[in-house]
Amino acid sequence: MVSPEGGGPARLILEGLALSYPLHSGALRAFEDVDAEIPGGAIVAVVGPSGCGKTSVIRVVAGLREPTAGRVVFGSGGLGAAARPRTAVIFQDYGLLPWKTVSANVELPLLLAGISAGARRSRAEAVIVELGLEGFSRYYPKRLSGGMRQRVALARALVQEPKLLLMDEPFSSLDALTRESMQETLLELHSRRGTTVLLVTHSIEEAAYLADRVYVMRSKNPGRVVARIDAPDAGGEGRRGPSFRAEPMFLEYMNGIRRALEGAS
Repeated sequence: MVSPEGGGPARLILEGLALSYPLHSGALRAFEDVDAEIPGGAIVAVVGPSGCGKTSVIRVVAGLREPTAGRVVFGSGGLGAAARPRTAVIFQDYGLLPWKTVSANVELPLLLAGISAGARRSRAEAVIVELGLEGFSRYYPKRLSGGMRQRVALARALVQEPKLLLMDEPFSSLDALTRESMQETLLELHSRRGTTVLLVTHSIEEAAYLADRVYVMRSKNPGRVVARIDAPDAGGEGRRGPSFRAEPMFLEYMNGIRRALEGAS
């Protein structure tokens, strides 16, 4: 989705959020009483086992589902309610159109927004280069590796210049080496762009490596947030980069997430 908006990165607060899916014999409560704060420009992860409602939270924040209760409050630099920020979503299956080339897939949100062909092409080419996809613009998704398809999905999201990027298990289908490479790509892009990121993942290690803050959800229906763990303070030295995985503070952070998950089961 594309919408005009200025200002800095998105800030959002989830207040008593709940979602139920209607069934013939009642309703399935996906999650309830979810409270969370996502600071502007931060990467925040939601971790929990399958079935706890993580993806449903993403769908509500994206505006794809109306919550059964509670609300999502958007703001930039303050707590006052604001219009929904320009938002892009990346789902687990990439969502690429197999009959369109890399360039056409990346341009698609701009086409839907009514942006002229010349402007679409210029913006798409710039982000394709940024994602290291130059030379593959005329390829179709079936000719690309999993990692490259994920780069195309990321390019299609970033071409919208979102204030908020929502990612639902974006790297789960990749092999370990490609997954680590994509994590580094995400951190590099985040460092340059400062986009607020809300990331859903099953991986404790991935959450600890990428996120400034982690919310842990329990597995029983309905899902609930049972813990918030903030990243350790690196004393101004910066904590990201491959070497962070070898630091004691990383293990401490990861173990804190693991203990919260074990307590929630």
